[in-house]
Amino acid sequence: MTLMHTDSYKLSHKGFMNKGTSKIYSNLTARTSKHFPVLKDRYDDKVVFFGLQKFVIQYLIQEWSNYFFRVDKHAAISFFKDLVDGYLGKDSVSMEHFEALHDLGYLPIEIKALPEGSVVNIKVPFFTITNTHPDFAWLTNYLETVISCELWKPITVATLIREFRKVVNEYAMKTTGSLDFTMFQLHDFSFRGMSNRQDATTCGMAFLLSSCGTDTIPAVQGLKTFYGAEGDFIGTSVPASEHSVACLGTSVEGELESYRKWITEDYPTGIVSLVSDTYDYW
Repeated sequence: MTLMHTDSYKLSHKGFMNKGTSKIYSNLTARTSKHFPVLKDRYDDKVVFFGLQKFVIQYLIQEWSNYFFRVDKHAAISFFKDLVDGYLGKDSVSMEHFEALHDLGYLPIEIKALPEGSVVNIKVPFFTITNTHPDFAWLTNYLETVISCELWKPITVATLIREFRKVVNEYAMKTTGSLDFTMFQLHDFSFRGMSNRQDATTCGMAFLLSSCGTDTIPAVQGLKTFYGAEGDFIGTSVPASEHSVACLGTSVEGELESYRKWITEDYPTGIVSLVSDTYDYW
């Protein structure tokens, strides 16, 4: 239910607004980098903007359509009213403006944004949002909570990986004089450590702005689905062993023979990553 994707304090804001308020204009802006975990002497105080288009398509369009506007109005409103009545007290929040929104049949908002992938100065807005119907000024900031929830992390990941790539590029030039392989030298294995599948997909997409190496398969599909990425090559990985399969060869073939078989028979191209610390590989 999309109506509940907000902080409870925002439920009272419709009543706090001055009578006749017809337009509220807000923005999303990175205000400071004070706590950003990067090398401060190298950081240019810029932020990579990313994630809005996925949010607009998946949440503002698809979820609001499927779980609010296409749901019977009585069912949609009574569900939310029962939740709020039990949470804040019976009839503590008027449902009239939510009913009016359902009658309208769409979210009357306009978003103006910088191109995604833009590298933006701190304190410069990524985008602005405002209502397009005078009866729904309350909606602009009602959406603030879910906007912050969905966008802060991909923006942070995209910015952090940009910083990592800058360091990799710098030392590649110092040691080899070439950037030929740096696009693969940052690799995303974050899937298992993320909060959920959607989190892994969104942040994995953000990672791919500055690297082509990833084991997060949904991130590749996400860029196709939400950003129209085309072609076979968006991100890539290589065949790789892990401890569980590395252990299998010890009792049958022996460690050296296992490696030889994997490389010469199973993956003759030689492009394969082998986990060795299960063995005494020296």
